[in-house]
Amino acid sequence: MTQDEQSFEAFWSVYPRKIAKGDASKAFKAALKAASFQAIIDAVLAQKEAKNLNRPKDYIPYPATWLRGKRWCDELEFDEPTQPRGIAGAAIRSMGNAGQNQGGYSRYAQLVHAASKH
Repeated sequence: MTQDEQSFEAFWSVYPRKIAKGDASKAFKAALKAASFQAIIDAVLAQKEAKNLNRPKDYIPYPATWLRGKRWCDELEFDEPTQPRGIAGAAIRSMGNAGQNQGGYSRYAQLVHAASKH
């Protein structure tokens, strides 16, 4: 096995979606002209920890697509912190906006307050 084949097998072993291996192998060889093996592997590992490659398989690009798109250059995506929903969540979020509006409360918080009086 050549060094390029060993490098590809290492990539294949860590990439989370195993589809179209032959196409991925060709794309990998081309990608090595633009980036180092280590940069590609590091990006896959980092993106698996972040949201980029840590999602249902249907939303993870095929490995060849990821390589052709130079996705090792992508910014890491992280989930937004979850916030309470509904009226309680709106009230909490409006408190974070206090002082930014004339009355100190968002228009939505004022409507919720007015509605609760009836």
